[in-house]
Amino acid sequence: DHHGATALHYSCRRDHIDCVHVMIKGGATVNVVDDDGRSPLMWAAIEGNLEVLKMLIGEHANIGVADKTGLTALHVAAYSGHTNCCIHLMRSGASPAAADAKGHTPLFHAAIMGSANVCVALIAEGAEVDLLDVDGRCGWEGGEIGGRGRLY
Repeated sequence: DHHGATALHYSCRRDHIDCVHVMIKGGATVNVVDDDGRSPLMWAAIEGNLEVLKMLIGEHANIGVADKTGLTALHVAAYSGHTNCCIHLMRSGASPAAADAKGHTPLFHAAIMGSANVCVALIAEGAEVDLLDVDGRCGWEGGEIGGRGRLY
């Protein structure tokens, strides 16, 4: 489209796993990025499409690729509240310590959105609670910043 997204991006976002499979087997590049630097893996993670996400990882999608703002698939899955996607991404090698351009980790994004289940999963998989962003705030403070109250 006019933002650089491919049919694979849209199929991943809409959870059309059969289409994703056909496109990959037909030679679609799993690591293609749109104009914002977002990969099909990120589009699947945003929507919580776990089976598509697993397929992409199985086809060697770059788990650590970041968009223009430094967000990874783990960041967007955490922000969107998709616990199972977060767990699978981390167990496949995604770093819970990855920071975006503002220094926000996936834990910070989950806390901003009040996603306690995601926060618990991130910590259980090794996310550090005391990493600071560029303003000196830690992930747990994100919940307060987002107006959701403290998560602990």
